[in-house]
Amino acid sequence: MTVRIKASQAVTVRTTLLKQQGYKCPLCEQSMTAAANKTPALDHDHATGYLRDVLCINCNGMEGRVFSLARRARAKGTEYEWLARLLRYYERHITPQHGGVFHHTHKTAEELRLARNAKARVKRAALKAT
Repeated sequence: MTVRIKASQAVTVRTTLLKQQGYKCPLCEQSMTAAANKTPALDHDHATGYLRDVLCINCNGMEGRVFSLARRARAKGTEYEWLARLLRYYERHITPQHGGVFHHTHKTAEELRLARNAKARVKRAALKAT
């Protein structure tokens, strides 16, 4: 049997699910108590309408965007299969696969630090000249 909740019931259902989840977002695992300042969102499957869990508003938005992008990206299979392939791809590349060759635009933490310092020196010099 399926049941559609009324808009007036959404807050009660969200509160009940949130309590069952231990007031944590299942994706980012951050607290969603009032003190944590994370807005809870009642997540649902847009294809079926079924409720899933309560996500923080940030994760709920990201989940929706990622799923929409997966829908656009998939050339073979479902969105779920594409996302599963993406996770396997990430796992396969935790360890460098191509001899530790870096992308030409990548900056190491040290290179980024040096660039910030150089920019700050230029800014200080410009302020001093005025």
